[in-house]
Amino acid sequence: MSDGPFKNLRLTKRWRKFTEAAYNDAFDQIEYCAMASDAVVQDALTDSVRALVSALNSYVTQNQMDIDPLSSLERIFNEHSKDQFADTLQREMRFHLSEKCLPGEALEQALAASVDDQINIARNRIQEECIHSSEIGQMRQDQLDRTIERANSAFESLDRQSICEAIIAGNKQAFKGAVAKKDGLEEGPSL
Repeated sequence: MSDGPFKNLRLTKRWRKFTEAAYNDAFDQIEYCAMASDAVVQDALTDSVRALVSALNSYVTQNQMDIDPLSSLERIFNEHSKDQFADTLQREMRFHLSEKCLPGEALEQALAASVDDQINIARNRIQEECIHSSEIGQMRQDQLDRTIERANSAFESLDRQSICEAIIAGNKQAFKGAVAKKDGLEEGPSL
């Protein structure tokens, strides 16, 4: 007996569940989007990123005018540990500030770009793993095509603004209710 083509995926638990659901056509589009949104927030919102975003948000919402916002923001980034999401956020903040955006606008745009980057990383990793499963014979070509199509459709339908709001609020639980396990007959999928 096999555990299916996703037994040994190099994906986080949430992305593995999302990919298995897409492979099995287990949910509707809304639930795929909720699963993907939850996975993006969980991946991006580490403790260090939560502290960093909180510090950035405090800085951009202060009522005091800053002569050199780039230096102030660089100081905030240097005070926090870095990961891939934080590096992308810092690079995007620098870019938007150099384009003469206000710090608040720069944070919004940088966060949106960082979320897009996180989504693209997950999309690419899922596609690579599906292709690998197909190459070693664990998935037929039609299954590969359907799985990638469902995953891509969910990625395109994500409410990026809600994901950004969850990250700014530091709310890892923002999409938990939508992905919670359903037990009773009344809680099942809509027919």
